[in-house]
Amino acid sequence: MKRIARLLFVVSFACVAAHPAAAKRVKPSVAPAEVMTALKKLYPKAKVRHCLRKERDGKTVFEIETRDGKVLRGLVLSEAGEVLEKKERIALKELPAAVKLSAQTKYPQADIVSAKRVTKGAAVVYELELRMGSEKESIVVDGSGEEQLLRP
Repeated sequence: MKRIARLLFVVSFACVAAHPAAAKRVKPSVAPAEVMTALKKLYPKAKVRHCLRKERDGKTVFEIETRDGKVLRGLVLSEAGEVLEKKERIALKELPAAVKLSAQTKYPQADIVSAKRVTKGAAVVYELELRMGSEKESIVVDGSGEEQLLRP
């Protein structure tokens, strides 16, 4: 019985330890000035839709969703205002030919429903949402058309 109790404790502890800290929705005014200054410098006309404070790799980051005209954009910024990741919804006509061809070749029965360009450092990948009948699937493809398991 003690053995089972210890096992349950270890499993419970491992699950709690592995679960990342929950994101906390905050007002943009709560974000450090460096974050908002960087955002306004990069995208002066963008309107902030949501702002989340999270822990990532032991550091506080801010995930900010903006709308700039018709462009929806998600940004991850460090407390110092450095852009760590950028995700933008793009028109299907903006996809590189190799990305479209890869999706059409690997998923011939699928239609590309939407696309996002994800930039992290120098790496750029494309998240595609595919529809096959009533089913949807998301894939990530790099600029050369190679399907990726994870984003950069």
